[in-house]
This record gives sequence, C-alpha cells and structure tokens, in this order.
Amino acid sequence: MDGQKEGYKPSEEERAVAEEMLSPEQQAMSEQRESELRKLPPILLVYRDNDLFTKYVQSMTKTLGSLGRQVEIHNFPPDTDPEEIRRWARTSGDQVEGKILITDRTCYVFGPDAKPAETKGSYLDSIFEEASRQVVLGEDSEQKLRKSESEELAPSYRNILSRIIAKTKPTSVIILERNLRDHQFSDILDRLMSETLTEEEARTFKELEYNFHRTEAEEKFFDEISKKIRAQKLEQKALEEAGRLVKSWLVDAGVPDGNISTVESIMDIPDDFNQAGNWIIADRHALTPRKGDKNIVLNLPLANFIETAQGSGLLQFEPGELETAINEILKKDFSPKG
Repeated sequence: MDGQKEGYKPSEEERAVAEEMLSPEQQAMSEQRESELRKLPPILLVYRDNDLFTKYVQSMTKTLGSLGRQVEIHNFPPDTDPEEIRRWARTSGDQVEGKILITDRTCYVFGPDAKPAETKGSYLDSIFEEASRQVVLGEDSEQKLRKSESEELAPSYRNILSRIIAKTKPTSVIILERNLRDHQFSDILDRLMSETLTEEEARTFKELEYNFHRTEAEEKFFDEISKKIRAQKLEQKALEEAGRLVKSWLVDAGVPDGNISTVESIMDIPDDFNQAGNWIIADRHALTPRKGDKNIVLNLPLANFIETAQGSGLLQFEPGELETAINEILKKDFSPKG
C-alpha cells in the first residue's frame, strides 16, 4: 500500500488577518521576510506511522508552518513491510529533490539517485527521544541524541524502569523479540556483522544495502554476503541479544530474573498471560496496546516506551509537556537564521 501524502500551510484568511494587524513598516519587513522564506527548501516528512507519530506529527507540521516552512508528508500505514517502503523509494527520487528530507529510521532508505537539499535521516525518532528525555528525566536539552544506539540509551531505560518499578513491580514480563532490531537495537546487528565479515565485506554491504541501482557484480556480491549473514544466523542472534539486553535493564531495576521470559513471536505469548500485573515489552510495529487488555504493553523505542508507560498509568506527566518540548526543539532547529 502506498503512503499517504498531506501537508500544512496557513490559509489565505489566516494570512490576511495577520497582515491587517501590521503597521506599514511591519508589513514591509514582513514582505521581505516572506520573500526570504520562499527561498527556503520545503520539508518532506517520510515515515511509517505508529501511535506516537499519529498523536504529534500534525502539531509538528503546524509549528514548522508557523516558522514559514512549507511541509509535505508522505506516511505509510503501521503494518507496511519495510521492503515495500524500499520499493517506493526506488522510484521516488524526484519527490525528494531539492527538499529537506526528514525520516524515521524505517524510511531512511533513499538511494544515491535521490538529491535532497538536506537529509535528516532518523530525525523523527531522535526528536521524540530527545523531548521524552527532557520531560521525564530532566536531561539537558543540549545533550543531542542523534544515533539512538542501544548502549547509549541504556542509562535512560534503567532510570525510567527504576522509577516505575519502585512504585509498581510487574508480576511477570514477556519480551517480544520480533522487530526489536528495527529501531533501538540496529547497532547490535552492525557489530555482529563486523565480527563475522571482513572489514571490506561489512563496509561494502552497508553501502549497497540501500543502493537500488547495483551493477550485476554488486548484486552478486550483495547476494553472497546476504547468504553468509543468513548462514551465520546473525539477524536471529541480534534479536536474542537485544532481548537479553532489555532483560538486564529489568533485572537491574528490581524485577526477579525468573519473572522475565523472551519469546520470538506473538503466537508464543500464552493465552492466559493477559492478566493484570503482567507486562509485554515489544517494538511499536510488533504489538501495541489494545483496548480491553488487562496486561500492559510497553513499546520500544524510548519515546514510545515513555508514551505507553504514561498511557498505562506507570508514569505521570502532562501530555502537553511532551508536545511543548517537541515543538521547542523544532523551533531551535528550523527557525530562520538572522
């Protein structure tokens, strides 16, 4: 299924009302500023939807619009296969050309033929994580988070889990391994590849992964390395390691080791696990909270974890705080200079 395209621009009526309130001098300055803003490249947001993005992206586009930025959105439904997004990206370079491209991690898949004015790959995930850390942990806003690697975020998870578990300890926890490496733990697979492949193999494979115009020789090389990765079961090992890492955070926060288990798929979750006091920790595209469930579902990555913890009553903060923090970061990053 193709993505949905939309955007935000101030209406003519809104612009007219604003202009009537200006003095002649202010109008002249406004016209000069508008001329300068028209020279700025438009912003294109490309992402695969999830509950967190659905809740806040429209507010983000309005903030960017208030800064004079033209914003377009191309989003994919939550259950879209990443390969389908890659296929779309192969033929959509013209939609990116001359624009500031902002994506989540899943949609950072454009090949070298795409010519954006600027690329902020994974920026959407990063801005939500940065804002969440500010609101919940009070971390310095200057501590920019742009890589979101698992070890880099471990202290934040341990801090949040310790706060939660000090007040509400779960009866049992299931960690769902499916999709874990899609977001928070992609660096684990990268490390396993560097340990298994030669330096040249690992580097070239990463270069070719999103190159949609491979030569015959490059395609052959890519297939050979892909077979080696499957033969060594590196993706499965990465999922298992990610599950162990999440388990270590829970144990460090005070959950007994024996009360935590990991499963590979949703089908492995016992039918009788849907009980009050039980938690499931899962990637945001593997399993989300469902109305009527007794157990609590906590989603990864970090911003979704904080949002679902707040939604289930495990964390207390005003939802408006997160929206404000997100928009303040946008203003800092996208306000016209000068």
